[in-house]
Amino acid sequence: MSIGHQKKRDHQDNKKLSVHQEDAFSSEESLHSHRLQFAFGSFRSWSPNPPEVTLSALTETGQQESSIPVLKQQSYTGTKPAISSALANTPCAEFGVSGILEKFDVALSASYNFFDILNTYGDHDLEQFSQVVRDSESMSRPSSRLPHSILEPYIERNDDFGTAHAHLCRRYGSEITDFKEYLHDREEHDQHMRQTLFGKTFRTVPPQRVWDLRTNRVVEWYWRDGKKYLWAISYAWMDVEDRTDVWTPINGYQWPVPIPKDSNLDLIRIEMLNLGADYVWLDVLCLRQPGGPGEHLRMEEWKVNVPTIGWAYRHAAKVAYYFNGLGRPLSFKPGDFESDRCWFNRAWTLQEITPIMIIGGETASDGMMEEVVQRRFKEQLQALQKMQRNNSVLGILSHMRDRMSTNPVDRIAGLAYLLDSTHLPTYDMEQSEESAWVAFMNAMGPWSRAELLFFYPAPGNGSKYWHPSWNQAMANKLPFRGKVRRVGNVGRMEETDTDWHEGPYIDSGYVQGLADVSKEGGDRQGELIIKDHTGEPHTFKILASHEYPIPDGSYVLLGAVTRCDLELDFEYVSMIHWVAGHRQDDKFKKWSVFSMTDAEEGRKLRDLRIAKLRVRTFLC
Repeated sequence: MSIGHQKKRDHQDNKKLSVHQEDAFSSEESLHSHRLQFAFGSFRSWSPNPPEVTLSALTETGQQESSIPVLKQQSYTGTKPAISSALANTPCAEFGVSGILEKFDVALSASYNFFDILNTYGDHDLEQFSQVVRDSESMSRPSSRLPHSILEPYIERNDDFGTAHAHLCRRYGSEITDFKEYLHDREEHDQHMRQTLFGKTFRTVPPQRVWDLRTNRVVEWYWRDGKKYLWAISYAWMDVEDRTDVWTPINGYQWPVPIPKDSNLDLIRIEMLNLGADYVWLDVLCLRQPGGPGEHLRMEEWKVNVPTIGWAYRHAAKVAYYFNGLGRPLSFKPGDFESDRCWFNRAWTLQEITPIMIIGGETASDGMMEEVVQRRFKEQLQALQKMQRNNSVLGILSHMRDRMSTNPVDRIAGLAYLLDSTHLPTYDMEQSEESAWVAFMNAMGPWSRAELLFFYPAPGNGSKYWHPSWNQAMANKLPFRGKVRRVGNVGRMEETDTDWHEGPYIDSGYVQGLADVSKEGGDRQGELIIKDHTGEPHTFKILASHEYPIPDGSYVLLGAVTRCDLELDFEYVSMIHWVAGHRQDDKFKKWSVFSMTDAEEGRKLRDLRIAKLRVRTFLC
């Protein structure tokens, strides 16, 4: 079942030869001939008549298909070159080099139509192209392109066939002149990309590992086939007593994989193949978990790999959702929505919302959920998708406030991709929530920071006055931003830990009528009195859509810029939203916020030209 709709642009891979390949040929004729071979090899990867492959629950797990409640986990039959788990688990040493090559040929065997090839590449150079087809052993043996020296290390290390296949299967269609140099360059680039700089990680860093469904192996990011789309799986972890740690060759036994007791990774693989995936990001397989021989690497990896979890969901072609636990049948009861372990109540799943949602775990029974449960299920999904579309800091914080996490700082780390932060603070599970929040505020995008300045109603009681502390953001009811999309920017100078706002500025405005908060609900009406350049006072109607008192008195006022994409000009400044505060050590100390009652009041204030239009003000 698919919720939502999203058009995906087809990506065409650049077929140009690499620099190393270009240098490997001494004449234009041989280079042209190799390009034809490359074109023929590339054609193999999308032959119109590839053979069908079948994987079943019986052959993969020993369970009868009829005993598997999730329909798409019973069996897979399709044209993806997926190998069986038994073959993947077989050591390369049992086959030897020639045996490995034979298995590669079987795994990648396909049918070809000569006329389809000609129609695809045209009839120019027909004689030469025909000679390439006749002479090329790759027509029946794609593995003939692989030097034996590449395979020997897999035998010496006693790697299994699945690992070798995952590493090398994407290289059959093209010639890699210097495989070791090619691999070294990709690995070096990947390591450089994952380095942190002064506690920051780039938002563009992809996952370190992905699950290759065709070979049933977890591979490093640089081993993947770049022509295949990445999927992701979203789910909520179950309680400790309801899950088990599984040691599996899928991740090379690097760490125990925690999954529900009634789930099976091989069955999840079958379902994802049925859904159309080739590569999948699944946290328990691709993010190092506690335990295992590499435990000493985990905390260092997590500094980068935990903050970048959101990348997988932001860039995934599609996301499959298991709402009842990883791989488990979809079945909701009324009380499930209140469980701390419910998908709708977990901190990490908030960033996993996507416009197109593929529901996993579907069974033959359409009546697994009562009508009232189905209605609430749909309403909650729609509310989350609306939150994502609105992209409001206050709205996202409101959703996160009621969610649970094993580590308290996870609720903050899970906000990074939702709020378009400029960079990602490194992850430290020992860090206090407040210090993690400060680091996140420093990384937050300037327009998101401005929303907190202009709409959070009280001064902060943490490290800064202009934005709330984490406790304030989670403890208090947050206001609604309304239809306002942008209110300007709050910039930052890292070197001096200084934040600033640039926009309309009024030296002194007298606010009255907003001190009484005894009446619950509704907006409080008040007045703003400002003297013009001649000393004549002007009164404007204002309101406060919150319950924080603003005592009668004079305040310094900072104004929002709702058309922040344009050069500041009186024509584009609405003069509606304001922050009231006082000067302290040449900086602005926030007290509260208010707005004009309507656009007409803002226009009247703008036309008086009392406000200084573009003033940079440093914030406390």
